[in-house]
Amino acid sequence: MTFDQLQYFIVIAENKNMTKAAQQLNMVQPALSRTIQRLERELGIELFDRKGKSIELTDEGKTFLQFARQCTHNFSRMQRNFLKEPLQGTLTIGNMLENDTINRAIVAFANAYDYVNIEVSSAHKVDHTRSYSFFFGTEFYESNFLNGTFNSIPLYEEPMTLVVNKNHPLADCDSVKLSKVAVDYEFLLPQETDYTSFIEKFLTMASCSPTSHFRTNDMTIHASVLANTNYVAITPAYSIIHGPSHLYKHIKIEEPDYKRKISLYWYADKVLTPLEETFIQFVEDFFEKNRIG
Repeated sequence: MTFDQLQYFIVIAENKNMTKAAQQLNMVQPALSRTIQRLERELGIELFDRKGKSIELTDEGKTFLQFARQCTHNFSRMQRNFLKEPLQGTLTIGNMLENDTINRAIVAFANAYDYVNIEVSSAHKVDHTRSYSFFFGTEFYESNFLNGTFNSIPLYEEPMTLVVNKNHPLADCDSVKLSKVAVDYEFLLPQETDYTSFIEKFLTMASCSPTSHFRTNDMTIHASVLANTNYVAITPAYSIIHGPSHLYKHIKIEEPDYKRKISLYWYADKVLTPLEETFIQFVEDFFEKNRIG
């Protein structure tokens, strides 16, 4: 029995769903299932009563959960009190992207180091005058809105897509040319933000100036307009849409063909603390295990 097995068991017990637990742990579901099956064989008991996609703790599993939680809690206390160089301080993170995978990476770090203080400013709420420990962003943000010289590690590349509602005349298309779409449909655009500047540069690449009578930075309104009108919107492929995913269709933009590079940034002249070095390595490992694209 290993400490990792205990952590995995607790996450499964809390989610009551193997797939969701695997996503939270950044693992593939079959590997997580095998790990728990080995633990059950070692213990000689069944921890879960498996009923299709839903799983429930057995009586023995409920008892074991109490011991597992106590064990992991004590281990965290031991880390805080007895490590030669315990991780201390606060991480301030400017997450400039509406992206669920990046959110999961931050949450995974918070779960692994639950005694560390973390402050996250997301998307349009990033204050460019503030000094952050790290930024999640793109080469566009680095060149236009991040002041100073930065080190970075590349995480993945993200294509741009056109988003429409499921009943839109374009919904049956697999790909589109942006210049042609701009002739026939109005674009739903953001108000004046960093992302607005990026979209405008992307439209310039396509040599088109689309009509737009509706602009909003409210993501709930954004989703509602797309779901109930023939507006179209340019959205990165892996960004969050604030509405039921089955109402929308992502369409590949074949022209212009552009993939934005997502990276983790930090100030080049900064002397990294042990906590910050640990975060960089954790994020790099996270995206190595969870390849995107």
